[in-house]
Amino acid sequence: MKTKVTLRLRCDEGSVARTTLASLNPDDKFPPKGMRIRSHTSSNRLHYTITSNGGLDTVAATVDEILADVSLVLETLKQAK
Repeated sequence: MKTKVTLRLRCDEGSVARTTLASLNPDDKFPPKGMRIRSHTSSNRLHYTITSNGGLDTVAATVDEILADVSLVLETLKQAK
């Protein structure tokens, strides 16, 4: 079964979206086998598209990991200000 999930996250500023993406891009280079992760920014939004031929559990775990990583980056940027 093929699964596709799209995440659209709005940041306060475009620079925050770009910094978040740059921070997380290395993690997206080697997704689990059968999975593809695409990400980009537009204006102040961060976009992720996860496509997988695997089970829903794997996709859900990947989405959870992405959201946790984004949260960590945003918290770090907030504390750095």
